[in-house]
This record gives sequence, structure tokens and C-alpha cells, in this order.
Amino acid sequence: MRSSPGDSGEAISSNGRDYRVPSVSVIVPVYNSEKWVGRCIEALLKQSYPREAYEVILVDNNSTDGSHDIARRYDGITLLNESRQGSYAARNCGVRASKGEILAFTDADCVAAPTWLAELIKPFAKPEVCIVQGRRQFAGETNLLSILSHYEDARAAYTFSPPGKGTHYGYTNNMAVRRSVFECCGPFRAIWRGADSLFVDRVITRFSHDAVRYAPSAAIQHLEMTSVWTWWRKKTLYGRSYERTVALRKSHEGLSLRQRRDIIRGAIRSGGYAGLQAMLLVVLAGAGATAFQFGRIPGALDVRLERMRGRTDEDSSRV
Repeated sequence: MRSSPGDSGEAISSNGRDYRVPSVSVIVPVYNSEKWVGRCIEALLKQSYPREAYEVILVDNNSTDGSHDIARRYDGITLLNESRQGSYAARNCGVRASKGEILAFTDADCVAAPTWLAELIKPFAKPEVCIVQGRRQFAGETNLLSILSHYEDARAAYTFSPPGKGTHYGYTNNMAVRRSVFECCGPFRAIWRGADSLFVDRVITRFSHDAVRYAPSAAIQHLEMTSVWTWWRKKTLYGRSYERTVALRKSHEGLSLRQRRDIIRGAIRSGGYAGLQAMLLVVLAGAGATAFQFGRIPGALDVRLERMRGRTDEDSSRV
């Protein structure tokens, strides 16, 4: 890092107004990501955001491949180690070492667009904004993945708009949060999955639904997502983690059938789909919902087993 983040005092534009560039700490957990981590770092070091205004912190989480050695080759980053296994423990480690006014998170298997950070930070020009979620794009370029990308984008846009109140979730491969908010609502629970959604829920409970905004122009490419099968498998994992953590969510209500229809209609409109493509989107959305519900079954079993052992995620998650 060339200087402490925030030293530049430059201004960026949001809604036609200039405001001071806030300092940013970009935090990336790394675990056995040698296939992708180099591309991730290179993209982060080439952001359009003023270089002196942001730092890049990678946290190696007990990698057994060449991830650590690859990361060490790059100047301009801070490389840390976290022995406690888990991506959220690694993110908490990065936060403790960070200096920025804004904390930005992505993953080692993600490549940020050149304007990612600048676009992710813009909504913070409004003081009521606490969290910003960006757009996630798939690495594959098939027609089916393109349709799915439009669907996921439409879902995020709906969730973080007024009609989507109560349907919120979170994802730390493309998230930014004010440090002051993280300090009062964090840290992330050091659990298997779902701590990002729990964190967003705590922020909304403490502040309001309007505290979280969606920035579709702040895009990352998720390199792991190369097929519909990978997406479907991820949905089952999300369902499992949801079932394990839903009892801890205070402001979450879930999607109604009407809301699901509204999201599908929005995706059809934004993608300009008709006929067969529109039908494919409906089928894929239904397959994703089925995978999510399917994943809740082992999640419920997990919860039951943990209760039998006298332990819950809440009991063991505080850092």
C-alpha cells in the first residue's frame, strides 16, 4: 500500500455531486485458491479508485496449496494468516488489521471489474447507507448462465428495494460496510455459512431496510460459477445454511409466491426475454427454489443433531 488509505482527499461523483473519497480496506479470505487468487489480486490492484485511498488485505486461512506463495509475489498488499478455520474468522482477522473508513469484501475466486470499488463506494455518499451489495456475474458464458445471471440480478435489485422488505440476505463476495456499522453490529459469526446474511439482518434490525443498498454497476465475476450444476449445488448449500441460521434472524420473512413472480417478471423484462427464453428462466428459477428447499433438509438435521449435543451455532460462533 502506497500510503494510509484516505490520505488523498480526492473527490468522486455520485448523483452529480462530488464528495471526499473515503478510505477503504478491501479484505479477501484465502483458502486453497491457487487457481484464482492471482487474478483476484491483479484486478484489485488495478481499480479506478484512487490507489492511495484503499488497501488490499488478504488473509490466508490455512491453505495447503500454493495460494500463500502466489499472494506473496505481489507488492502493494498486506498478507495475514488466520489459524481459526473458516472464511468469516479470516474476514474478522482482516477487519482487525484494517484502517479504512469503509470495509469492502470479496473472495479469492472473484475478479472485480476495474470500476468495482468506485461504484461500490458511491452509495455511501448518503449517510443513511450502512451496507452496499454489488452485482455478481458468472464466469461461464452460456445462454443458460446468462439467463441465470439476469435472474440473480433481478432478485438482488428487488430484495434491496422497498417492495423487498423482509426478504434480505447478504453475500461477502461483493459487499461494503461502514466501519462504524461493523463495530456496532459485527463481527461476523465464525460459522460454516450464512454469517453474511445474519450480519445484514442485524444491521436492518438496528437501523432499517433502507440501510442496505444494491449497486448493480459494482460488478465482480465469480470464477467458480461455470455451469448451471455449480449454481444448483450452491443453492442447496444456501438452503442448508439458511435452515441452520434462520432462528437467529430477527427481521427476515422470506419470499412469498407473489414476490417470486415479481422477481421473475423483472428478470424477463431486464433480459428482454420472450418465448423459449422466458420459459427457461421460469424453469431455472423453479429449479433453484427446489434446490434451496432440498438443502434445508440436511440443515434441519444439522440443527437437530446440534440440539442433541447441547450446542448451537449461536453458542459457538462468537469471536
